[in-house]
Amino acid sequence: MTAKRITSRTHLVDRPTLAKVLNVSERTCKRLEAAGIVTPTAKPRRGRTSRYDLTVVVPAVLQHRSSPPVEPGTLDATQERAALARSQRLLAEQKLAVERRDLLPRDAVVDGWATLVDAHRETLLQLAADAVAAGVVTVEQEQPLDDLCRARLTAYTERAHAR
Repeated sequence: MTAKRITSRTHLVDRPTLAKVLNVSERTCKRLEAAGIVTPTAKPRRGRTSRYDLTVVVPAVLQHRSSPPVEPGTLDATQERAALARSQRLLAEQKLAVERRDLLPRDAVVDGWATLVDAHRETLLQLAADAVAAGVVTVEQEQPLDDLCRARLTAYTERAHAR
């Protein structure tokens, strides 16, 4: 007896064959596909039907069948407990990071950013005078450049406060 070479093509089946393998109707296969549980591997071409890879489809359907149905609007106790445990773990990790000084207190971060922004603001306001001193612009051009810098700072401030 010769051994048949198994390739990915041997696992491709059409919808009627898939329905037989899953022991469901073709209509149920269409519903599973519409729900996104089953996806065709090969799209149909010229009179052919979609092709499905059994190595992908069968585990997906088994997973779908083994998960209990959840009514819309109802709570799943297992998921709720998992979410609570996850949020408690994250909170404990944050508290530990603060104790280790891996995280800075909010006020320290705000103060640091305010200092940085103020330094940049002062540098930008000094730009026109520095440009005149360096000979890049003339004294007559200093005021328009200073006005432009101030207008940009005002626009930036307004955008920042609008958020």
